[in-house]
Amino acid sequence: FVLGYAFSEPRDQSGNSAPAGRIKIFWGQLASWLQNLARRFRVFAMTDSNGHAGWEKGAPQEATFPEGTSPVGQSFMEPTTWQGRECMRALHAGHMMAANTFKGGGPSHRNGHRLEVIACEKRRQEQLVDCWVDRELEQLVRHKKLRPNSKADHYPVFALFEIPPWPRAPRKAKAEPMTKFN
Repeated sequence: FVLGYAFSEPRDQSGNSAPAGRIKIFWGQLASWLQNLARRFRVFAMTDSNGHAGWEKGAPQEATFPEGTSPVGQSFMEPTTWQGRECMRALHAGHMMAANTFKGGGPSHRNGHRLEVIACEKRRQEQLVDCWVDRELEQLVRHKKLRPNSKADHYPVFALFEIPPWPRAPRKAKAEPMTKFN
């Protein structure tokens, strides 16, 4: 499991501002980790990406990637921001996909945007059953005693997968007992 928090998106969407520098380091490092994990691992990444993804230049963002390799789906598409683009580049580099953009995604922030991403390996796409955002759970777990007037800003995001068990290693055949001769 990889957990990540991307700094808030800079107002300057060019990607050339000072805050964008540290964000580029974050996404570059995440891409490097995802690329260098062994293929035998089952990789899941949960990030507060602080970016939006879905629409790019008036068309679905998935069209900007080679066919069948897009890390972004068409569930709850939003106009892509600079940081959303960086997130999708990092996932694409690691052969990952943002699961909550393929099935059942929705806004995960009180401002109506999807900022959280649950990512899995692209090869797990057929094993993805559903994704959802649970606003009621967030209300139940808030610390109302400490901050009675606090409002939830980010909501919990869930993904359900049907992953088959690891294949068993073949067992070594037992040696035949030796025959005793008198």
